[in-house]
Amino acid sequence: MPFPLRTECIIGSAVLSSFVHTPSSLEVKYLMARLSLRSRSIEQAAGHYLELLSALLDDPHPQGLHPSPAPLPRIPIIHLEAAASLLENERFQDAVTVCSELLERLGHVTGGVLRIDDPHKAMSEQLNCILWASSTHLLQGEAWGMLGDHRESIADFTRCINLLAKVQCGDYGE
Repeated sequence: MPFPLRTECIIGSAVLSSFVHTPSSLEVKYLMARLSLRSRSIEQAAGHYLELLSALLDDPHPQGLHPSPAPLPRIPIIHLEAAASLLENERFQDAVTVCSELLERLGHVTGGVLRIDDPHKAMSEQLNCILWASSTHLLQGEAWGMLGDHRESIADFTRCINLLAKVQCGDYGE
């Protein structure tokens, strides 16, 4: 008596593929960093984030066979989480370095004013970049302040505010 379901129908199912997904090493590193952060193991979290950032430099576009049920967040978010964990672990120079790397990637954001006519629409990519860059300057300013370089600290806090001031929401009567 033949089996009523063919194997390829079961394996090819999108619902079942999430159950057979093996997480990538990058996903495991990220989940370990998040778990360490939640359990207040800040030193371990900082170490996991640094390992993850190093691995991302080697493979900036991780791909798996099946879509992940818990995919990695966007790379700027990983950088921001890493910098925050390094600040909390009092590794201020490492936090500055991580922030500097992210700001290099987001360098194209610095020009012009961003106008948002309808704030209820999904955030645009340019707005995401401005928010990430502004957050990065905020964290970097905090790190510089903890290192005692108040001139750099104030400069980064000012850049943070200036980037946010570029965003204009509302109707412009055009």
